[in-house]
Amino acid sequence: MVSIFIYAMLMTIKLLLIQPLVCVCEPPTLLIILSGISTTGLLFLFTFNDMLTLLFDPFPTLITQRFILRAPVLSDDETVAILRSDPRVNQYLHRDAAITVADARKFIEKIQGYISANESFYWVITTKEDDQLVGTVCYWNIEPALDRAEIGYELHSSFFGKGIMQEVLPEVIRFGFEQVQLQKITAFPLTENIRSVKLLERFHFTLDPALKESLEEADDQDGISCYSLNRPVASYFPG
Repeated sequence: MVSIFIYAMLMTIKLLLIQPLVCVCEPPTLLIILSGISTTGLLFLFTFNDMLTLLFDPFPTLITQRFILRAPVLSDDETVAILRSDPRVNQYLHRDAAITVADARKFIEKIQGYISANESFYWVITTKEDDQLVGTVCYWNIEPALDRAEIGYELHSSFFGKGIMQEVLPEVIRFGFEQVQLQKITAFPLTENIRSVKLLERFHFTLDPALKESLEEADDQDGISCYSLNRPVASYFPG
């Protein structure tokens, strides 16, 4: 195995003498970047084993029976403003209680920047019939060194109790495990947010005391429950 690897390396270097190359091997267990060819030699950067896949072009659209999850666009500004100023939603989130359309546009631009920088995945949840925005779901606080990310979601209160998140969340979780290659998904609902807690537990998230202990030193976790879901051995099929 070692000799084959060395032979492949030598052949790649031979090709590089003609033209620089970036080679990504599939599945994504080995990345070799060879660049900087000059009279001083060659610069090698190797990264092994289970890397997170954070670069998607175009941004992935997820589809469920009733909904389409897509990237936010500036024309979503009015609906995003309504969602982020909903008092029934904001009572469980640490953010300003009111937002203008101009603020919503700035927020969307910020999210688009995070997406472009491969720092987060952020979807707006829209109906298939008329592209009505009813909520959002995201992966953020992505930690490549730990192969984990935090999931977040919100739903306009007028759509509570319609089974929307129960339909959407499994597809987002499956994407995180099978496409991004996450090993753990975390979530930090307020303990009093019973609706969110029950949703997480429905999809096999469990309280994670070790996670809570690791965060307490850096953040104020008073009133927050720390949940996590580890990547299953087989494909993710919630039940």
